[in-house]
Amino acid sequence: DVRRCFKALKTHLSWIFMSAILFLAIGIVFALATEEKQDMYKASSSVYCITEGGDYSATYDSTKLMMTYAEIGKSQTVLERANQIMGNRYESTQVDIDYDESAVIESALLRVNAVGPDKDEVVEVANAVAEAFVIEMSNITENGDARILDKAKFAEKDVNAQKNILKVVGIFAIGGAVLMCIYL
Repeated sequence: DVRRCFKALKTHLSWIFMSAILFLAIGIVFALATEEKQDMYKASSSVYCITEGGDYSATYDSTKLMMTYAEIGKSQTVLERANQIMGNRYESTQVDIDYDESAVIESALLRVNAVGPDKDEVVEVANAVAEAFVIEMSNITENGDARILDKAKFAEKDVNAQKNILKVVGIFAIGGAVLMCIYL
């Protein structure tokens, strides 16, 4: 029974190949229409919060306050201040900003992530937003508990566009060949 299946597949190999080519073309069109066409890079800066010489209660309160205000990093005020730090070039950028927050014993660590197509620009944006966030936290809380721990020095490739497009195209081509095998 298995021999008959392989014999049928062997005799219809040209149909399987044509189906794979057809689905390859469909995959190319689909990938170019839906996938990111340029590589994306990610840079991160870290901001932390700790009270100097304060007791555990003061540090805990300061940490909770920073975590509560973590969303102000996306506010217009912080973004405008980051734009000023960058020399009023931020509005023209295509950079997304997000935050990872994690509580650490007696402190808070907030990671400012910038993602975009230009690796030098995302480093600059991550650092500017972290600096603007620290300034805004100092204005709101009237203390200097929020500080920059790490400035971004380089950007890592976050999305490899060519690899993603090739994956989609390959899946379509293999899927077309498999569908034809099932049909036969």
